[in-house]
Amino acid sequence: MITSGLFTSNDSTWTTPPDFFAELHKEFNFTLDAAALKSSAVVPNYLGPDHDLLWRRDALQVEWTGATDGWIFLNPPYGRAIKNFMRKADEEAKKGAKIVA
Repeated sequence: MITSGLFTSNDSTWTTPPDFFAELHKEFNFTLDAAALKSSAVVPNYLGPDHDLLWRRDALQVEWTGATDGWIFLNPPYGRAIKNFMRKADEEAKKGAKIVA
């Protein structure tokens, strides 16, 4: 069933289903969640607007390769901001970051 809610970006916080993440995490053993909220971070090391540390609040300004040396999980905000996160993921990948989006 298709609903009009699927075509809006009124809420950009769509969390990853736990079972889906668990399967990915088994394979990649993520060490950074590059776009999370405190309540939705899938690993303890995360970047997000409500992080306690100010420098970790803007994931688009932080070097992801400097925040971890392992695999990075990225579930970017849904909506118009997604292009900025995918651009950032591309930039970080070119620096050697290993990212699953």
